[in-house]
Amino acid sequence: MKRKHNNIKAGLSLVFAFLLTVLLVILFISFGLGIGVFNSRSIIKSINKTNYYDKVYVDISQRTEELLLQAGLPSTLLSDIITAGRVHADGMNYIKEATSKKHQAYTTDNRLSKNQAYTTDNRLSKNQPVITDNTLSQPQNTLYNDIKANILEHIEQIGIRQSSDLSKEITEVTDAIEYEYKSKIQMRFIEYLMSYKSEYGRLMIVMVPSLILLISVLCYMLIRVHRIIYRGIRYIVYALLASSLMTLAASLYLLLTKSYNKLMLAQDYYYQFMSEYIRLNIIVFTYIGMMGLIVAMALITLIGLMRNKIMNINN
Repeated sequence: MKRKHNNIKAGLSLVFAFLLTVLLVILFISFGLGIGVFNSRSIIKSINKTNYYDKVYVDISQRTEELLLQAGLPSTLLSDIITAGRVHADGMNYIKEATSKKHQAYTTDNRLSKNQAYTTDNRLSKNQPVITDNTLSQPQNTLYNDIKANILEHIEQIGIRQSSDLSKEITEVTDAIEYEYKSKIQMRFIEYLMSYKSEYGRLMIVMVPSLILLISVLCYMLIRVHRIIYRGIRYIVYALLASSLMTLAASLYLLLTKSYNKLMLAQDYYYQFMSEYIRLNIIVFTYIGMMGLIVAMALITLIGLMRNKIMNINN
């Protein structure tokens, strides 16, 4: 009868320990997502580590030169307007806005869309009819105004007079350059990530307290099942060790095999950013697994002390 009773206790303890392991894994994942994946600091660290916006600047400069040459303008006309410092500052401002509640996505003011290609047939020409209206368009943002002002200044220097057709072509060139600039500054991945972050936040408000409550109940049940407290804590340690080792092993496997490097992305700099971002987040889970092992070791030490105390009392 006593043996059967012990078998039932062992069976219940294993079931509770298994459920506790599952809940701890879910809790670790929840913490990892909050500390790493949805943390804006992870994004900023990855950007700085990979010099993301320095490489974006090179890409923007090359595309800007192409558009200027297509329009019959000097390729270096905007070299003082579109600089590495400006790209980096605008990029980091975009990141801060995208990761804050006040985020408003960058737009090109509906002047140019992805389905509108800049045409290269109509180059800026000296054979344009003269008009008396010198207004090209309403003032837009600083970048747009700076680009247009530089183009106009160059046209005045080489003696081209303004006309309606010329105004239209300048607007098209300015729109195309601005669109390229802003589209490369943007990181749509971050905007999607932040939308998921808001959903994650709402879910965690309910999920984390529920997980902690269920974990507490299971720990209490494991202790109550056994007459001697440290034997119940032993099963808690089993669950903590199992969940911590699974988290640690999975993260170390990904880090060592570098499976995240198999991403297929168009731009090299975006690929480097994503690889670094994923690597940093995997490291977060590695730390969580290590912390779980440290807590488990502390509990093992506690079990040893409790057992020795009981043995001393019995002796």
